[in-house]
Amino acid sequence: MSRAPAIAADDRRPWHEALEHGAVRDLWVHATTWPALLAEAGRAVGEELLTGVPAIPSQRIRELEVVAAGRERLLTRWLNELLYHAQAEWWIPVDFAELYATDGAARARVRCVRPSEPPGALTTAALERVEVHDVPGGLEARIVLQA
Repeated sequence: MSRAPAIAADDRRPWHEALEHGAVRDLWVHATTWPALLAEAGRAVGEELLTGVPAIPSQRIRELEVVAAGRERLLTRWLNELLYHAQAEWWIPVDFAELYATDGAARARVRCVRPSEPPGALTTAALERVEVHDVPGGLEARIVLQA
C-alpha cells in the first residue's frame, strides 16, 4: 500500500452526528481529509456501540488494514471490520493513530475499550447505504448502519 498523508495536527475539525430511526442508525460524518473522515467514522461507531454501556479502558492496540476499490467501498469495509471486532471480541474502537488512507486502502493503529456487557446492536454497514461527498472545506459521509 502506498503511503498517503497521515492525519495532520491541524485536522481538529472532524465531527459526527447520529440519528436513530428504529432499526437503523444514520451517521453523518464531516472531516477535512479522507484519513480524518475514516478516523471520525470509526469513533462515531465506537460511541454508538458504547451508548449506555460501561467500558474498561485498554491499552490494547490492533493494526487494521482494509483494501477496496473506491471511497464508499473502502468506508463500508472499514466500518464492517470495526463492527466485526466489536461484536465478536467486545473490542470497541476509540482512538485511531498512524492512519494512512488512499481511495483504495486504509491502515491504522486502533486503540480500544472493552465494554463490561455486550456492546450495542449495530451489525453492518451496507455499501448501497454509504455515501461520501466532497463539500466546501473537506468531506462528508452519510452512513446507514443496521441495528
